[in-house]
Amino acid sequence: MIIKKLTQTIYITRDGKNRAWLELDDFNDSYDAHVSAFISGECVADSIKICSGKQEILLPEVHETCGCSIVMKGQNGLSQCFMCTLKPVKKWRISFINSSHEDLGYEDYVNRLGEGCLRLTKRAMDIIDTYPDFHYSIEHYWWLRSIEQYGDEETFARLRKYFDSGNIDLMFPHCGVHTHWHGYEQLPRSTYYSGLYAGKRWGTRASSVMFADISGMSWSAVAAYADAGVKYVMSLYNSFRDCPDNADMPQCFWWMAPDGRRKVLMWT
Repeated sequence: MIIKKLTQTIYITRDGKNRAWLELDDFNDSYDAHVSAFISGECVADSIKICSGKQEILLPEVHETCGCSIVMKGQNGLSQCFMCTLKPVKKWRISFINSSHEDLGYEDYVNRLGEGCLRLTKRAMDIIDTYPDFHYSIEHYWWLRSIEQYGDEETFARLRKYFDSGNIDLMFPHCGVHTHWHGYEQLPRSTYYSGLYAGKRWGTRASSVMFADISGMSWSAVAAYADAGVKYVMSLYNSFRDCPDNADMPQCFWWMAPDGRRKVLMWT
């Protein structure tokens, strides 16, 4: 078992450590080994146990290119020394909002979920105030409806401003629906709020769909959504609900409606 490669990542911890990965050749989990790292003779990471063939190691962030020695000691007392070069990591600004979607009637009471939708959207607008290139997507109209119910006029004015600027956009449909339960009348009805009402109330109209934590979209929904102005559909991966039958289908494709005319661009 030997060290064959060290890869730096862009990730820096709060205490200034650079996350890196050691790759080992012929990893053996019965072989007790530890690694330490040295820069200019100083130990910067001490006695880290090797637990897999790709081992995380936290190194100090460097501000100029420098040499680094990785020493691996095994249970037989033998040592290996791997020489590598550390480089300064390019700084990226990554913003996160701790939300994916809300499970209506599942994770909390409706009023608490609605207040949460308002709180997270206000936080997104605070970020846009500071970083004008930040973009935020409201997952569906139920989320926007919660803002209507629990927000005030000041919040409404800010939201309209960011709808107009394009910093915030609205996704389809009304909520995280299972479209295979809908008939040919229910499907067009489900497009009303995001397709028509949002234009009257907010001056915006959704053109993208995001399905999170559900099975996805039925073929019959393609025509209904396309007629309502939808151009793009994203179906987020869900290991325990996605069907493996079409594992070889492309990740991005034009999905034609049964009539062979209407279509949406599908990404899974």
